[in-house]
Amino acid sequence: MKIYLTYKFGGQSVKEVKSLLEKISKIFEETGHSTYIYLRDEEDWGRIQDSEEEVMLKAFSKIKECDMLVNIVSKGGVGRGMCLEAGFAKGVGLKVVTIVIGETEELGHLGFISDKVIKVNEFGEFSKDIVFDLLSNTPQR
Repeated sequence: MKIYLTYKFGGQSVKEVKSLLEKISKIFEETGHSTYIYLRDEEDWGRIQDSEEEVMLKAFSKIKECDMLVNIVSKGGVGRGMCLEAGFAKGVGLKVVTIVIGETEELGHLGFISDKVIKVNEFGEFSKDIVFDLLSNTPQR
């Protein structure tokens, strides 16, 4: 299964975001799945800057190639782009999951369109068991 991971920067450095997303991606990959992260796969962790229009067009194209979209909500909170990506994924029939790490603002629309919301107090609580539970209840497309 291919997982599209979304995340909002929210004032964090690329180094912090990269570290978190690489750890989450690794957990999915260790369970036999692949991940797509726009910042990693299209922008080489911020070395390449696409326009907002390019980002959304590429993101929508890549979402169609995935089986599930997972929003990672942490310090940065919920972003406008995350909501657009999640809504698009839902519209093309993907399961949308939101993982909340730590304290954060209200999820708003993102919580409403998510098929499942998982809350953990800290990243260390995010584990292969959570991934197995998530994916075992997800039909293959």
